Amino acid sequence: MTTDTGAGLTAERARELLSYDEQSGELTWRVHKRRVKPGTIAGTPHTGGYISVKVDGRRYYAHRLAFLIKTGRWPSEIDHIDGSKSNRWSNLREATRSQNLANRRAGRLDKVLPKGVALSANGQRYLSAIYYKGVTRRLGSYTTPEEAHAAFVVAAAQTHGEFARAA
Repeated sequence: MTTDTGAGLTAERARELLSYDEQSGELTWRVHKRRVKPGTIAGTPHTGGYISVKVDGRRYYAHRLAFLIKTGRWPSEIDHIDGSKSNRWSNLREATRSQNLANRRAGRLDKVLPKGVALSANGQRYLSAIYYKGVTRRLGSYTTPEEAHAAFVVAAAQTHGEFARAA
């Protein structure tokens, strides 16, 4: 089952079928659908913990529907500002793919070392690097992971601005 990027669904149709609560981030049905009554929360958990909603036979991510209902247009990509799956309006912003990736949480391997830090091949130094627009920029070699992470934090702020996430 694929989740659509927006082809076919208009803001008018979305507003006809769904209500969006900016404070809670919930979408609720405005119309009666088979076993669903108006006022019922729309959507089910989908890939990665995001909520998806089936509208007119197609699945859409709830955060994309919220953006459509609120602004009247489909976003290119949506970033969850605090990294949570919350669809509150204050937690959503339009972003490029690069900006969205810059704001992702630290990965599984980053639980041992801070984000942006790796151990050198000989295991005696800590390397710092940042990835941007398909290019890895090496930031240096350091004696402690904290020094390497500090270099990453500075580079992330310069490179990604408000989308930078240090952890």
